[in-house]
Amino acid sequence: MKDSPILVTGSHRSGTTFTGKVLSLDKNLGLIYEPFNKNRFNGIIRFNTQEWYQYIDSSNSKEYSSNFRETLNYNFSVDVDDLKKKPLVKSLRLFKAFLVAQEHRYFHKRPLVKDPIALFSAPWLAKTFNMRVVLLIRHPAAFVSSLKGLNWTYDFSNFTRQPLLMNSHYLEPFREEIEGFMANERPIIEQASLLWRIFYSTVRQYQEEFPDWIYLKHEVLSRDPVNEFKKLYERLNLNFTEDIQKEILNLTCDNQFKDPIAFDPSRLRRDSKKNISLWKSRLNKEEILFIKNNVHDVSKHFYAEDEW
Repeated sequence: MKDSPILVTGSHRSGTTFTGKVLSLDKNLGLIYEPFNKNRFNGIIRFNTQEWYQYIDSSNSKEYSSNFRETLNYNFSVDVDDLKKKPLVKSLRLFKAFLVAQEHRYFHKRPLVKDPIALFSAPWLAKTFNMRVVLLIRHPAAFVSSLKGLNWTYDFSNFTRQPLLMNSHYLEPFREEIEGFMANERPIIEQASLLWRIFYSTVRQYQEEFPDWIYLKHEVLSRDPVNEFKKLYERLNLNFTEDIQKEILNLTCDNQFKDPIAFDPSRLRRDSKKNISLWKSRLNKEEILFIKNNVHDVSKHFYAEDEW
């Protein structure tokens, strides 16, 4: 397991991008960004996922296995139709991505896959490709407030178009609620609350089925990023150096930090401790109470009363 590929997953907006960034500070790792993402990316090969949160297991894996292995090998491909849309800009990005992929291949870098959208397929990935799984958990109110701030709705038909997923023990308990949300569109607060319950009831089952996986709460990483990431580096057999420690401090102690929703949701520098409780200012009391009551059946396994 020392040189096994690493998968960083969880829900979207759970800190997977930041965690992937910090782990990739070890130059022996090659970062692969969201191969499960439905949107086209330029660069190393992506297999053709049809839905957000595609579910893959042994019964439907044939069409995905070889392509994902190509992804782990940093094999490069170009979407010609996509390239035609903005040829100059995309050509420059492709050239940069090509150089990065070639470097990863030449130096045989250990693959680091950052992909929250792979959450439901994590068991298949771990078993098929011997991946070490790091799974991020984030407070439900923080997750909901983030989606509200970004105005990110979710089309629940991405679930219902996947009979394998809907019939699995992960989503079957939520079938009636999912179908109800499809029949009548609900506010983002309600959508996000149901999503959180679905995602983290699955994570709760993972904790029982796969106790050797690494489960990390976003808030724990944020309160003491240097020491917590040092522990994570050790568990993953990575090289934690003084330079990496300095960069973690640089990324997590931004004195000019503002609410990232306000200007750039992809910005990685932050005041990590302040970031933990931003949801308290983004949500009103009624919204917080709704979320708390709505997710309690699942959240009680992860968050205590005083964390609300």
